[in-house]
Amino acid sequence: MSDRRPRILIVDPDVDASTALALHLERKGYCVLRRSLGADALEQIAEDCPNLVVSAPEIPDYPGIEFLDAVERISPTTPVVVRYGGKLPPKLAAREILAEARYLLNAVPH
Repeated sequence: MSDRRPRILIVDPDVDASTALALHLERKGYCVLRRSLGADALEQIAEDCPNLVVSAPEIPDYPGIEFLDAVERISPTTPVVVRYGGKLPPKLAAREILAEARYLLNAVPH
């Protein structure tokens, strides 16, 4: 029997942050997948699209809004949350990311 729980993909190079969020979401009953690189996340989305993508504001191999654009090309209806824990990437990238994100999450649960 397949797992019918909603699937959330966390894309974050910060292992501690992604682990904390994953544990919280798993306790709430979600099936959580984690990837630290954008390329791995995009492969996951193409193979088995999650119900939601939660992304760090900056992904090392997809700077700026490139990751959000790539997700939208692969799966235009998949909602993307940009996890904002108080630190935004430098330069104009922060404004671009915030403008392109469909949602913005301002706190990671403890």
